[in-house]
Amino acid sequence: MSQEPSQFAEVSLGDHLRNTRTSKGLSFAEIANETKISIKNLMAMEENNFGSLPAEVFTRGFYTLYSGRLSLDPGLILKRYDSAKSCSRKDDVNLLSACKNRHEYGNMAERPNSLPLSYIGVFVLFFLVSGAFLSWYFSWNPATYLSQKIQNGQESTQQTPQLKSPEKEFFELQNMLSIPATSNASEIKQKFKYPVIATDAYILKAEFKETTKVTLVIDDKPVYDSVYENGESAMWSAKNKINITLPGKTTTYLSLNKTQIHLPKTDNATLTVSLPNDLQD
Repeated sequence: MSQEPSQFAEVSLGDHLRNTRTSKGLSFAEIANETKISIKNLMAMEENNFGSLPAEVFTRGFYTLYSGRLSLDPGLILKRYDSAKSCSRKDDVNLLSACKNRHEYGNMAERPNSLPLSYIGVFVLFFLVSGAFLSWYFSWNPATYLSQKIQNGQESTQQTPQLKSPEKEFFELQNMLSIPATSNASEIKQKFKYPVIATDAYILKAEFKETTKVTLVIDDKPVYDSVYENGESAMWSAKNKINITLPGKTTTYLSLNKTQIHLPKTDNATLTVSLPNDLQD
């Protein structure tokens, strides 16, 4: 991995990423297709728009993937990201403080309100009387209306099933790691059915050439089953181990940390590979 040149010390992190990408002749679509980072997030990274990026753990994973594709040092890029984000927060705090001080100074310069308190009381009484008259005229009871609204809100809450925390996180990850829009129908069909976290030790990638059922056991997580169609691909990550079960006679292409795995031939109905143990054996 190459080190960042010293001439980029005065350039912002987003400009550095953009300059490196354009110097290599790469487009957003190419980067998105290879890293599976959406174009929206790539643009936010190059514009230093940290507020538009997802949660911190996923944002750091995006910067790691992006810098790796551009042959930059991920460690240096993450340090620059931490520094840039810290400066951005300080600027927001200073701006808020300046607006607050300006508001206080403006209040000090305003003329005192000389309206007698009795006038305010008359206005309040007038509005209360007007409201009571309108309610009586239109036969509308505010208390009944508020009670119905509260009851409807409670029923709506009871009818809407709440996802458990792991399930909710799973679907949010799928949306953030969705493949960007493209005019190629085959690329539109490709999708990831399991979240990708680039900070783990092992990353397993599969490319399917036929309808294939996959059973996975990742670290100590529950068993995961899914069916993939021809042309789809998927990627999983683990800290310690991955056990994957495929049909015995499969044409699936597997790679671990970008190194192809040659599957053994078997006459059994299924084939189970334990990674990285089987590779070490």
